[in-house]
Amino acid sequence: MKRICMILIALMLVCTASLSLGESKLNELLARIGNEENPVAFTLANTEYGVLEPMEGYMAIFPELLARAELTPADASEAPEGEYVVLNFTEENIRFDFFYGDETCLRQVNPDGSEEYFRVQMPENLSSAVMIMEAELDALADMHGLVPPVEAVMPEEGWVLDSVNGAVWQSDRASLRVFLEDTENYKVQILWGSSAFETREWVYGCEYDAETQTLNAAYVVCDDLTYDKNGEETRTNVYEAESEAVFALNEEGGLVLRNAGDEQLEGKTFEMTEIQGGTRMTGGIEDGCYLLLVETEDEDTGWSVLDPDEEDPVIKVTEAVYREDGFYVRCEAGKDGTGTLTLVHDNDDMITDQVCTFDLVVRDGAIEECVGGSSVSSPEDEELEEVLCGEWTEAETQFTRMTITRNPDSGFDVRIVSPVSHEAYVFTATVGYDCYMEALVYHNGAFYPAPIENTDELGDPEIVNETGMIHFAADSEENLSLVWTNEFYRVMTVAFVPVE
Repeated sequence: MKRICMILIALMLVCTASLSLGESKLNELLARIGNEENPVAFTLANTEYGVLEPMEGYMAIFPELLARAELTPADASEAPEGEYVVLNFTEENIRFDFFYGDETCLRQVNPDGSEEYFRVQMPENLSSAVMIMEAELDALADMHGLVPPVEAVMPEEGWVLDSVNGAVWQSDRASLRVFLEDTENYKVQILWGSSAFETREWVYGCEYDAETQTLNAAYVVCDDLTYDKNGEETRTNVYEAESEAVFALNEEGGLVLRNAGDEQLEGKTFEMTEIQGGTRMTGGIEDGCYLLLVETEDEDTGWSVLDPDEEDPVIKVTEAVYREDGFYVRCEAGKDGTGTLTLVHDNDDMITDQVCTFDLVVRDGAIEECVGGSSVSSPEDEELEEVLCGEWTEAETQFTRMTITRNPDSGFDVRIVSPVSHEAYVFTATVGYDCYMEALVYHNGAFYPAPIENTDELGDPEIVNETGMIHFAADSEENLSLVWTNEFYRVMTVAFVPVE
């Protein structure tokens, strides 16, 4: 089975351990790629595509990955025959040949024509150097328009086709999506949010078995994703292994994962697009456009589409309306490239509790395929209760106190008291977790004058209908603080820590 998916995933890994090229010439030149003060020109080549130069918009990934390799000298007699990927530094007149026949063999050809040979040892959780270079060359060839569009061989109907066209599968906090890699290979992505700070991702590389209508895996890559107070993602590889996992429907129409190779997933059953109230999504490509239908209950009008920020977008949303059968979205092609369609669902409190994205590829003025995406939902209140509920104090002065309790209906009640000796106010609001803002959000905040006597009773509010948020300002529950930002009538920011 082809390993393109695995290679591309490897290109995105951020490893906790790395190996160095040392003082080699290759290391010196790699460090200059993308360096504005001391840049270096290069080309990539193989027999399939010929010589390719970087073009506008191209960002090289291979220098960072190869910098984690270890080079050891080798003998010329160890070099294999056959094809290789060429990295040529044109101005320095030095080139490096990465051999297919022996994935650890590297040849350096110097300006005077002399040759040096090396063994290239990559970290265990990365692909070989030649596979990394081949993936880089494939990406560059695609930008040059040298990679023909894939005519996918897909089932005419069934759960695999529905999944590739955008259907999402859910099981508690885990979501599952299927993406087409090429004519035979599929990628199954499972995301499991364990808290507001952490998500585990599994990616299975699979082939479709038409006779059994199953997806059968050949490998799996497992990563942990953590997020800091600004929402920045850190990806840490947990493991990468061969797999015999099987994805198949049961008699009730649920998608069952067997031989997962991971106790957390073994035997887990997913229901098609059971997101926020049992919503079902179906999508497909017709006449170069992407059409998506979100089936909704009569009273649910919370779905909407986020417009792309760029002036010249890859995809254009030409229709997003509620019909009798649900929320209907139509996307047309803009410029060539990959664009993202983003749908959000807001609850009755105007808080986003579901975000779905679809990565759509445009070639030659038409949308041709959906190659990725995500589905994220807000955590249940029960998951946040243990972390949030209780007493908090202002981090700097400890004058201002915040109390958070569960709201009987939904979300959390927040009460912030700043005494007369400090700023003299009481603030109240009901907050809910917004998965788009990645924070606790409110639209009903109110400021009251602080009571002179020690009483919980409040008079008439001075300010109502305040909006703002409380976001997590640490990347773990063990070192947690909350930052309250009020942003309408009364602008203020206060950091709180738990009362010990």
